[in-house]
Amino acid sequence: MNRVLANTYTIERQQKLFWLIAIAVGLTLLFYGYLVNRTVFNVASWGRDNSELSKTRSTIGELELAYFDSKNNISPEMARKIGFSEVVTPIFISRTQIPSVISLNTREKIQ
Repeated sequence: MNRVLANTYTIERQQKLFWLIAIAVGLTLLFYGYLVNRTVFNVASWGRDNSELSKTRSTIGELELAYFDSKNNISPEMARKIGFSEVVTPIFISRTQIPSVISLNTREKIQ
């Protein structure tokens, strides 16, 4: 009788171990599938982003070319035509001298 209980206990233990391993393998396969899915999605996203980046760089190049063409076409005659005029006496703004030492002591004046 003792032997029958020991065999039954061993069989139940083996069944529980089988189901534990089967669940672990199933979860591992699900996790692997998730990681493969994310990898494929990221590769596709990278390709799309790379294509968009290429188009953006091309647009920036075209805009730079248009900017330089416009910049080179500006002349004093064109400026006068759109309303700009020569300045007779230019006025310049001078910067005040910034002290070389910064202090939190407000009672003392820094020279």
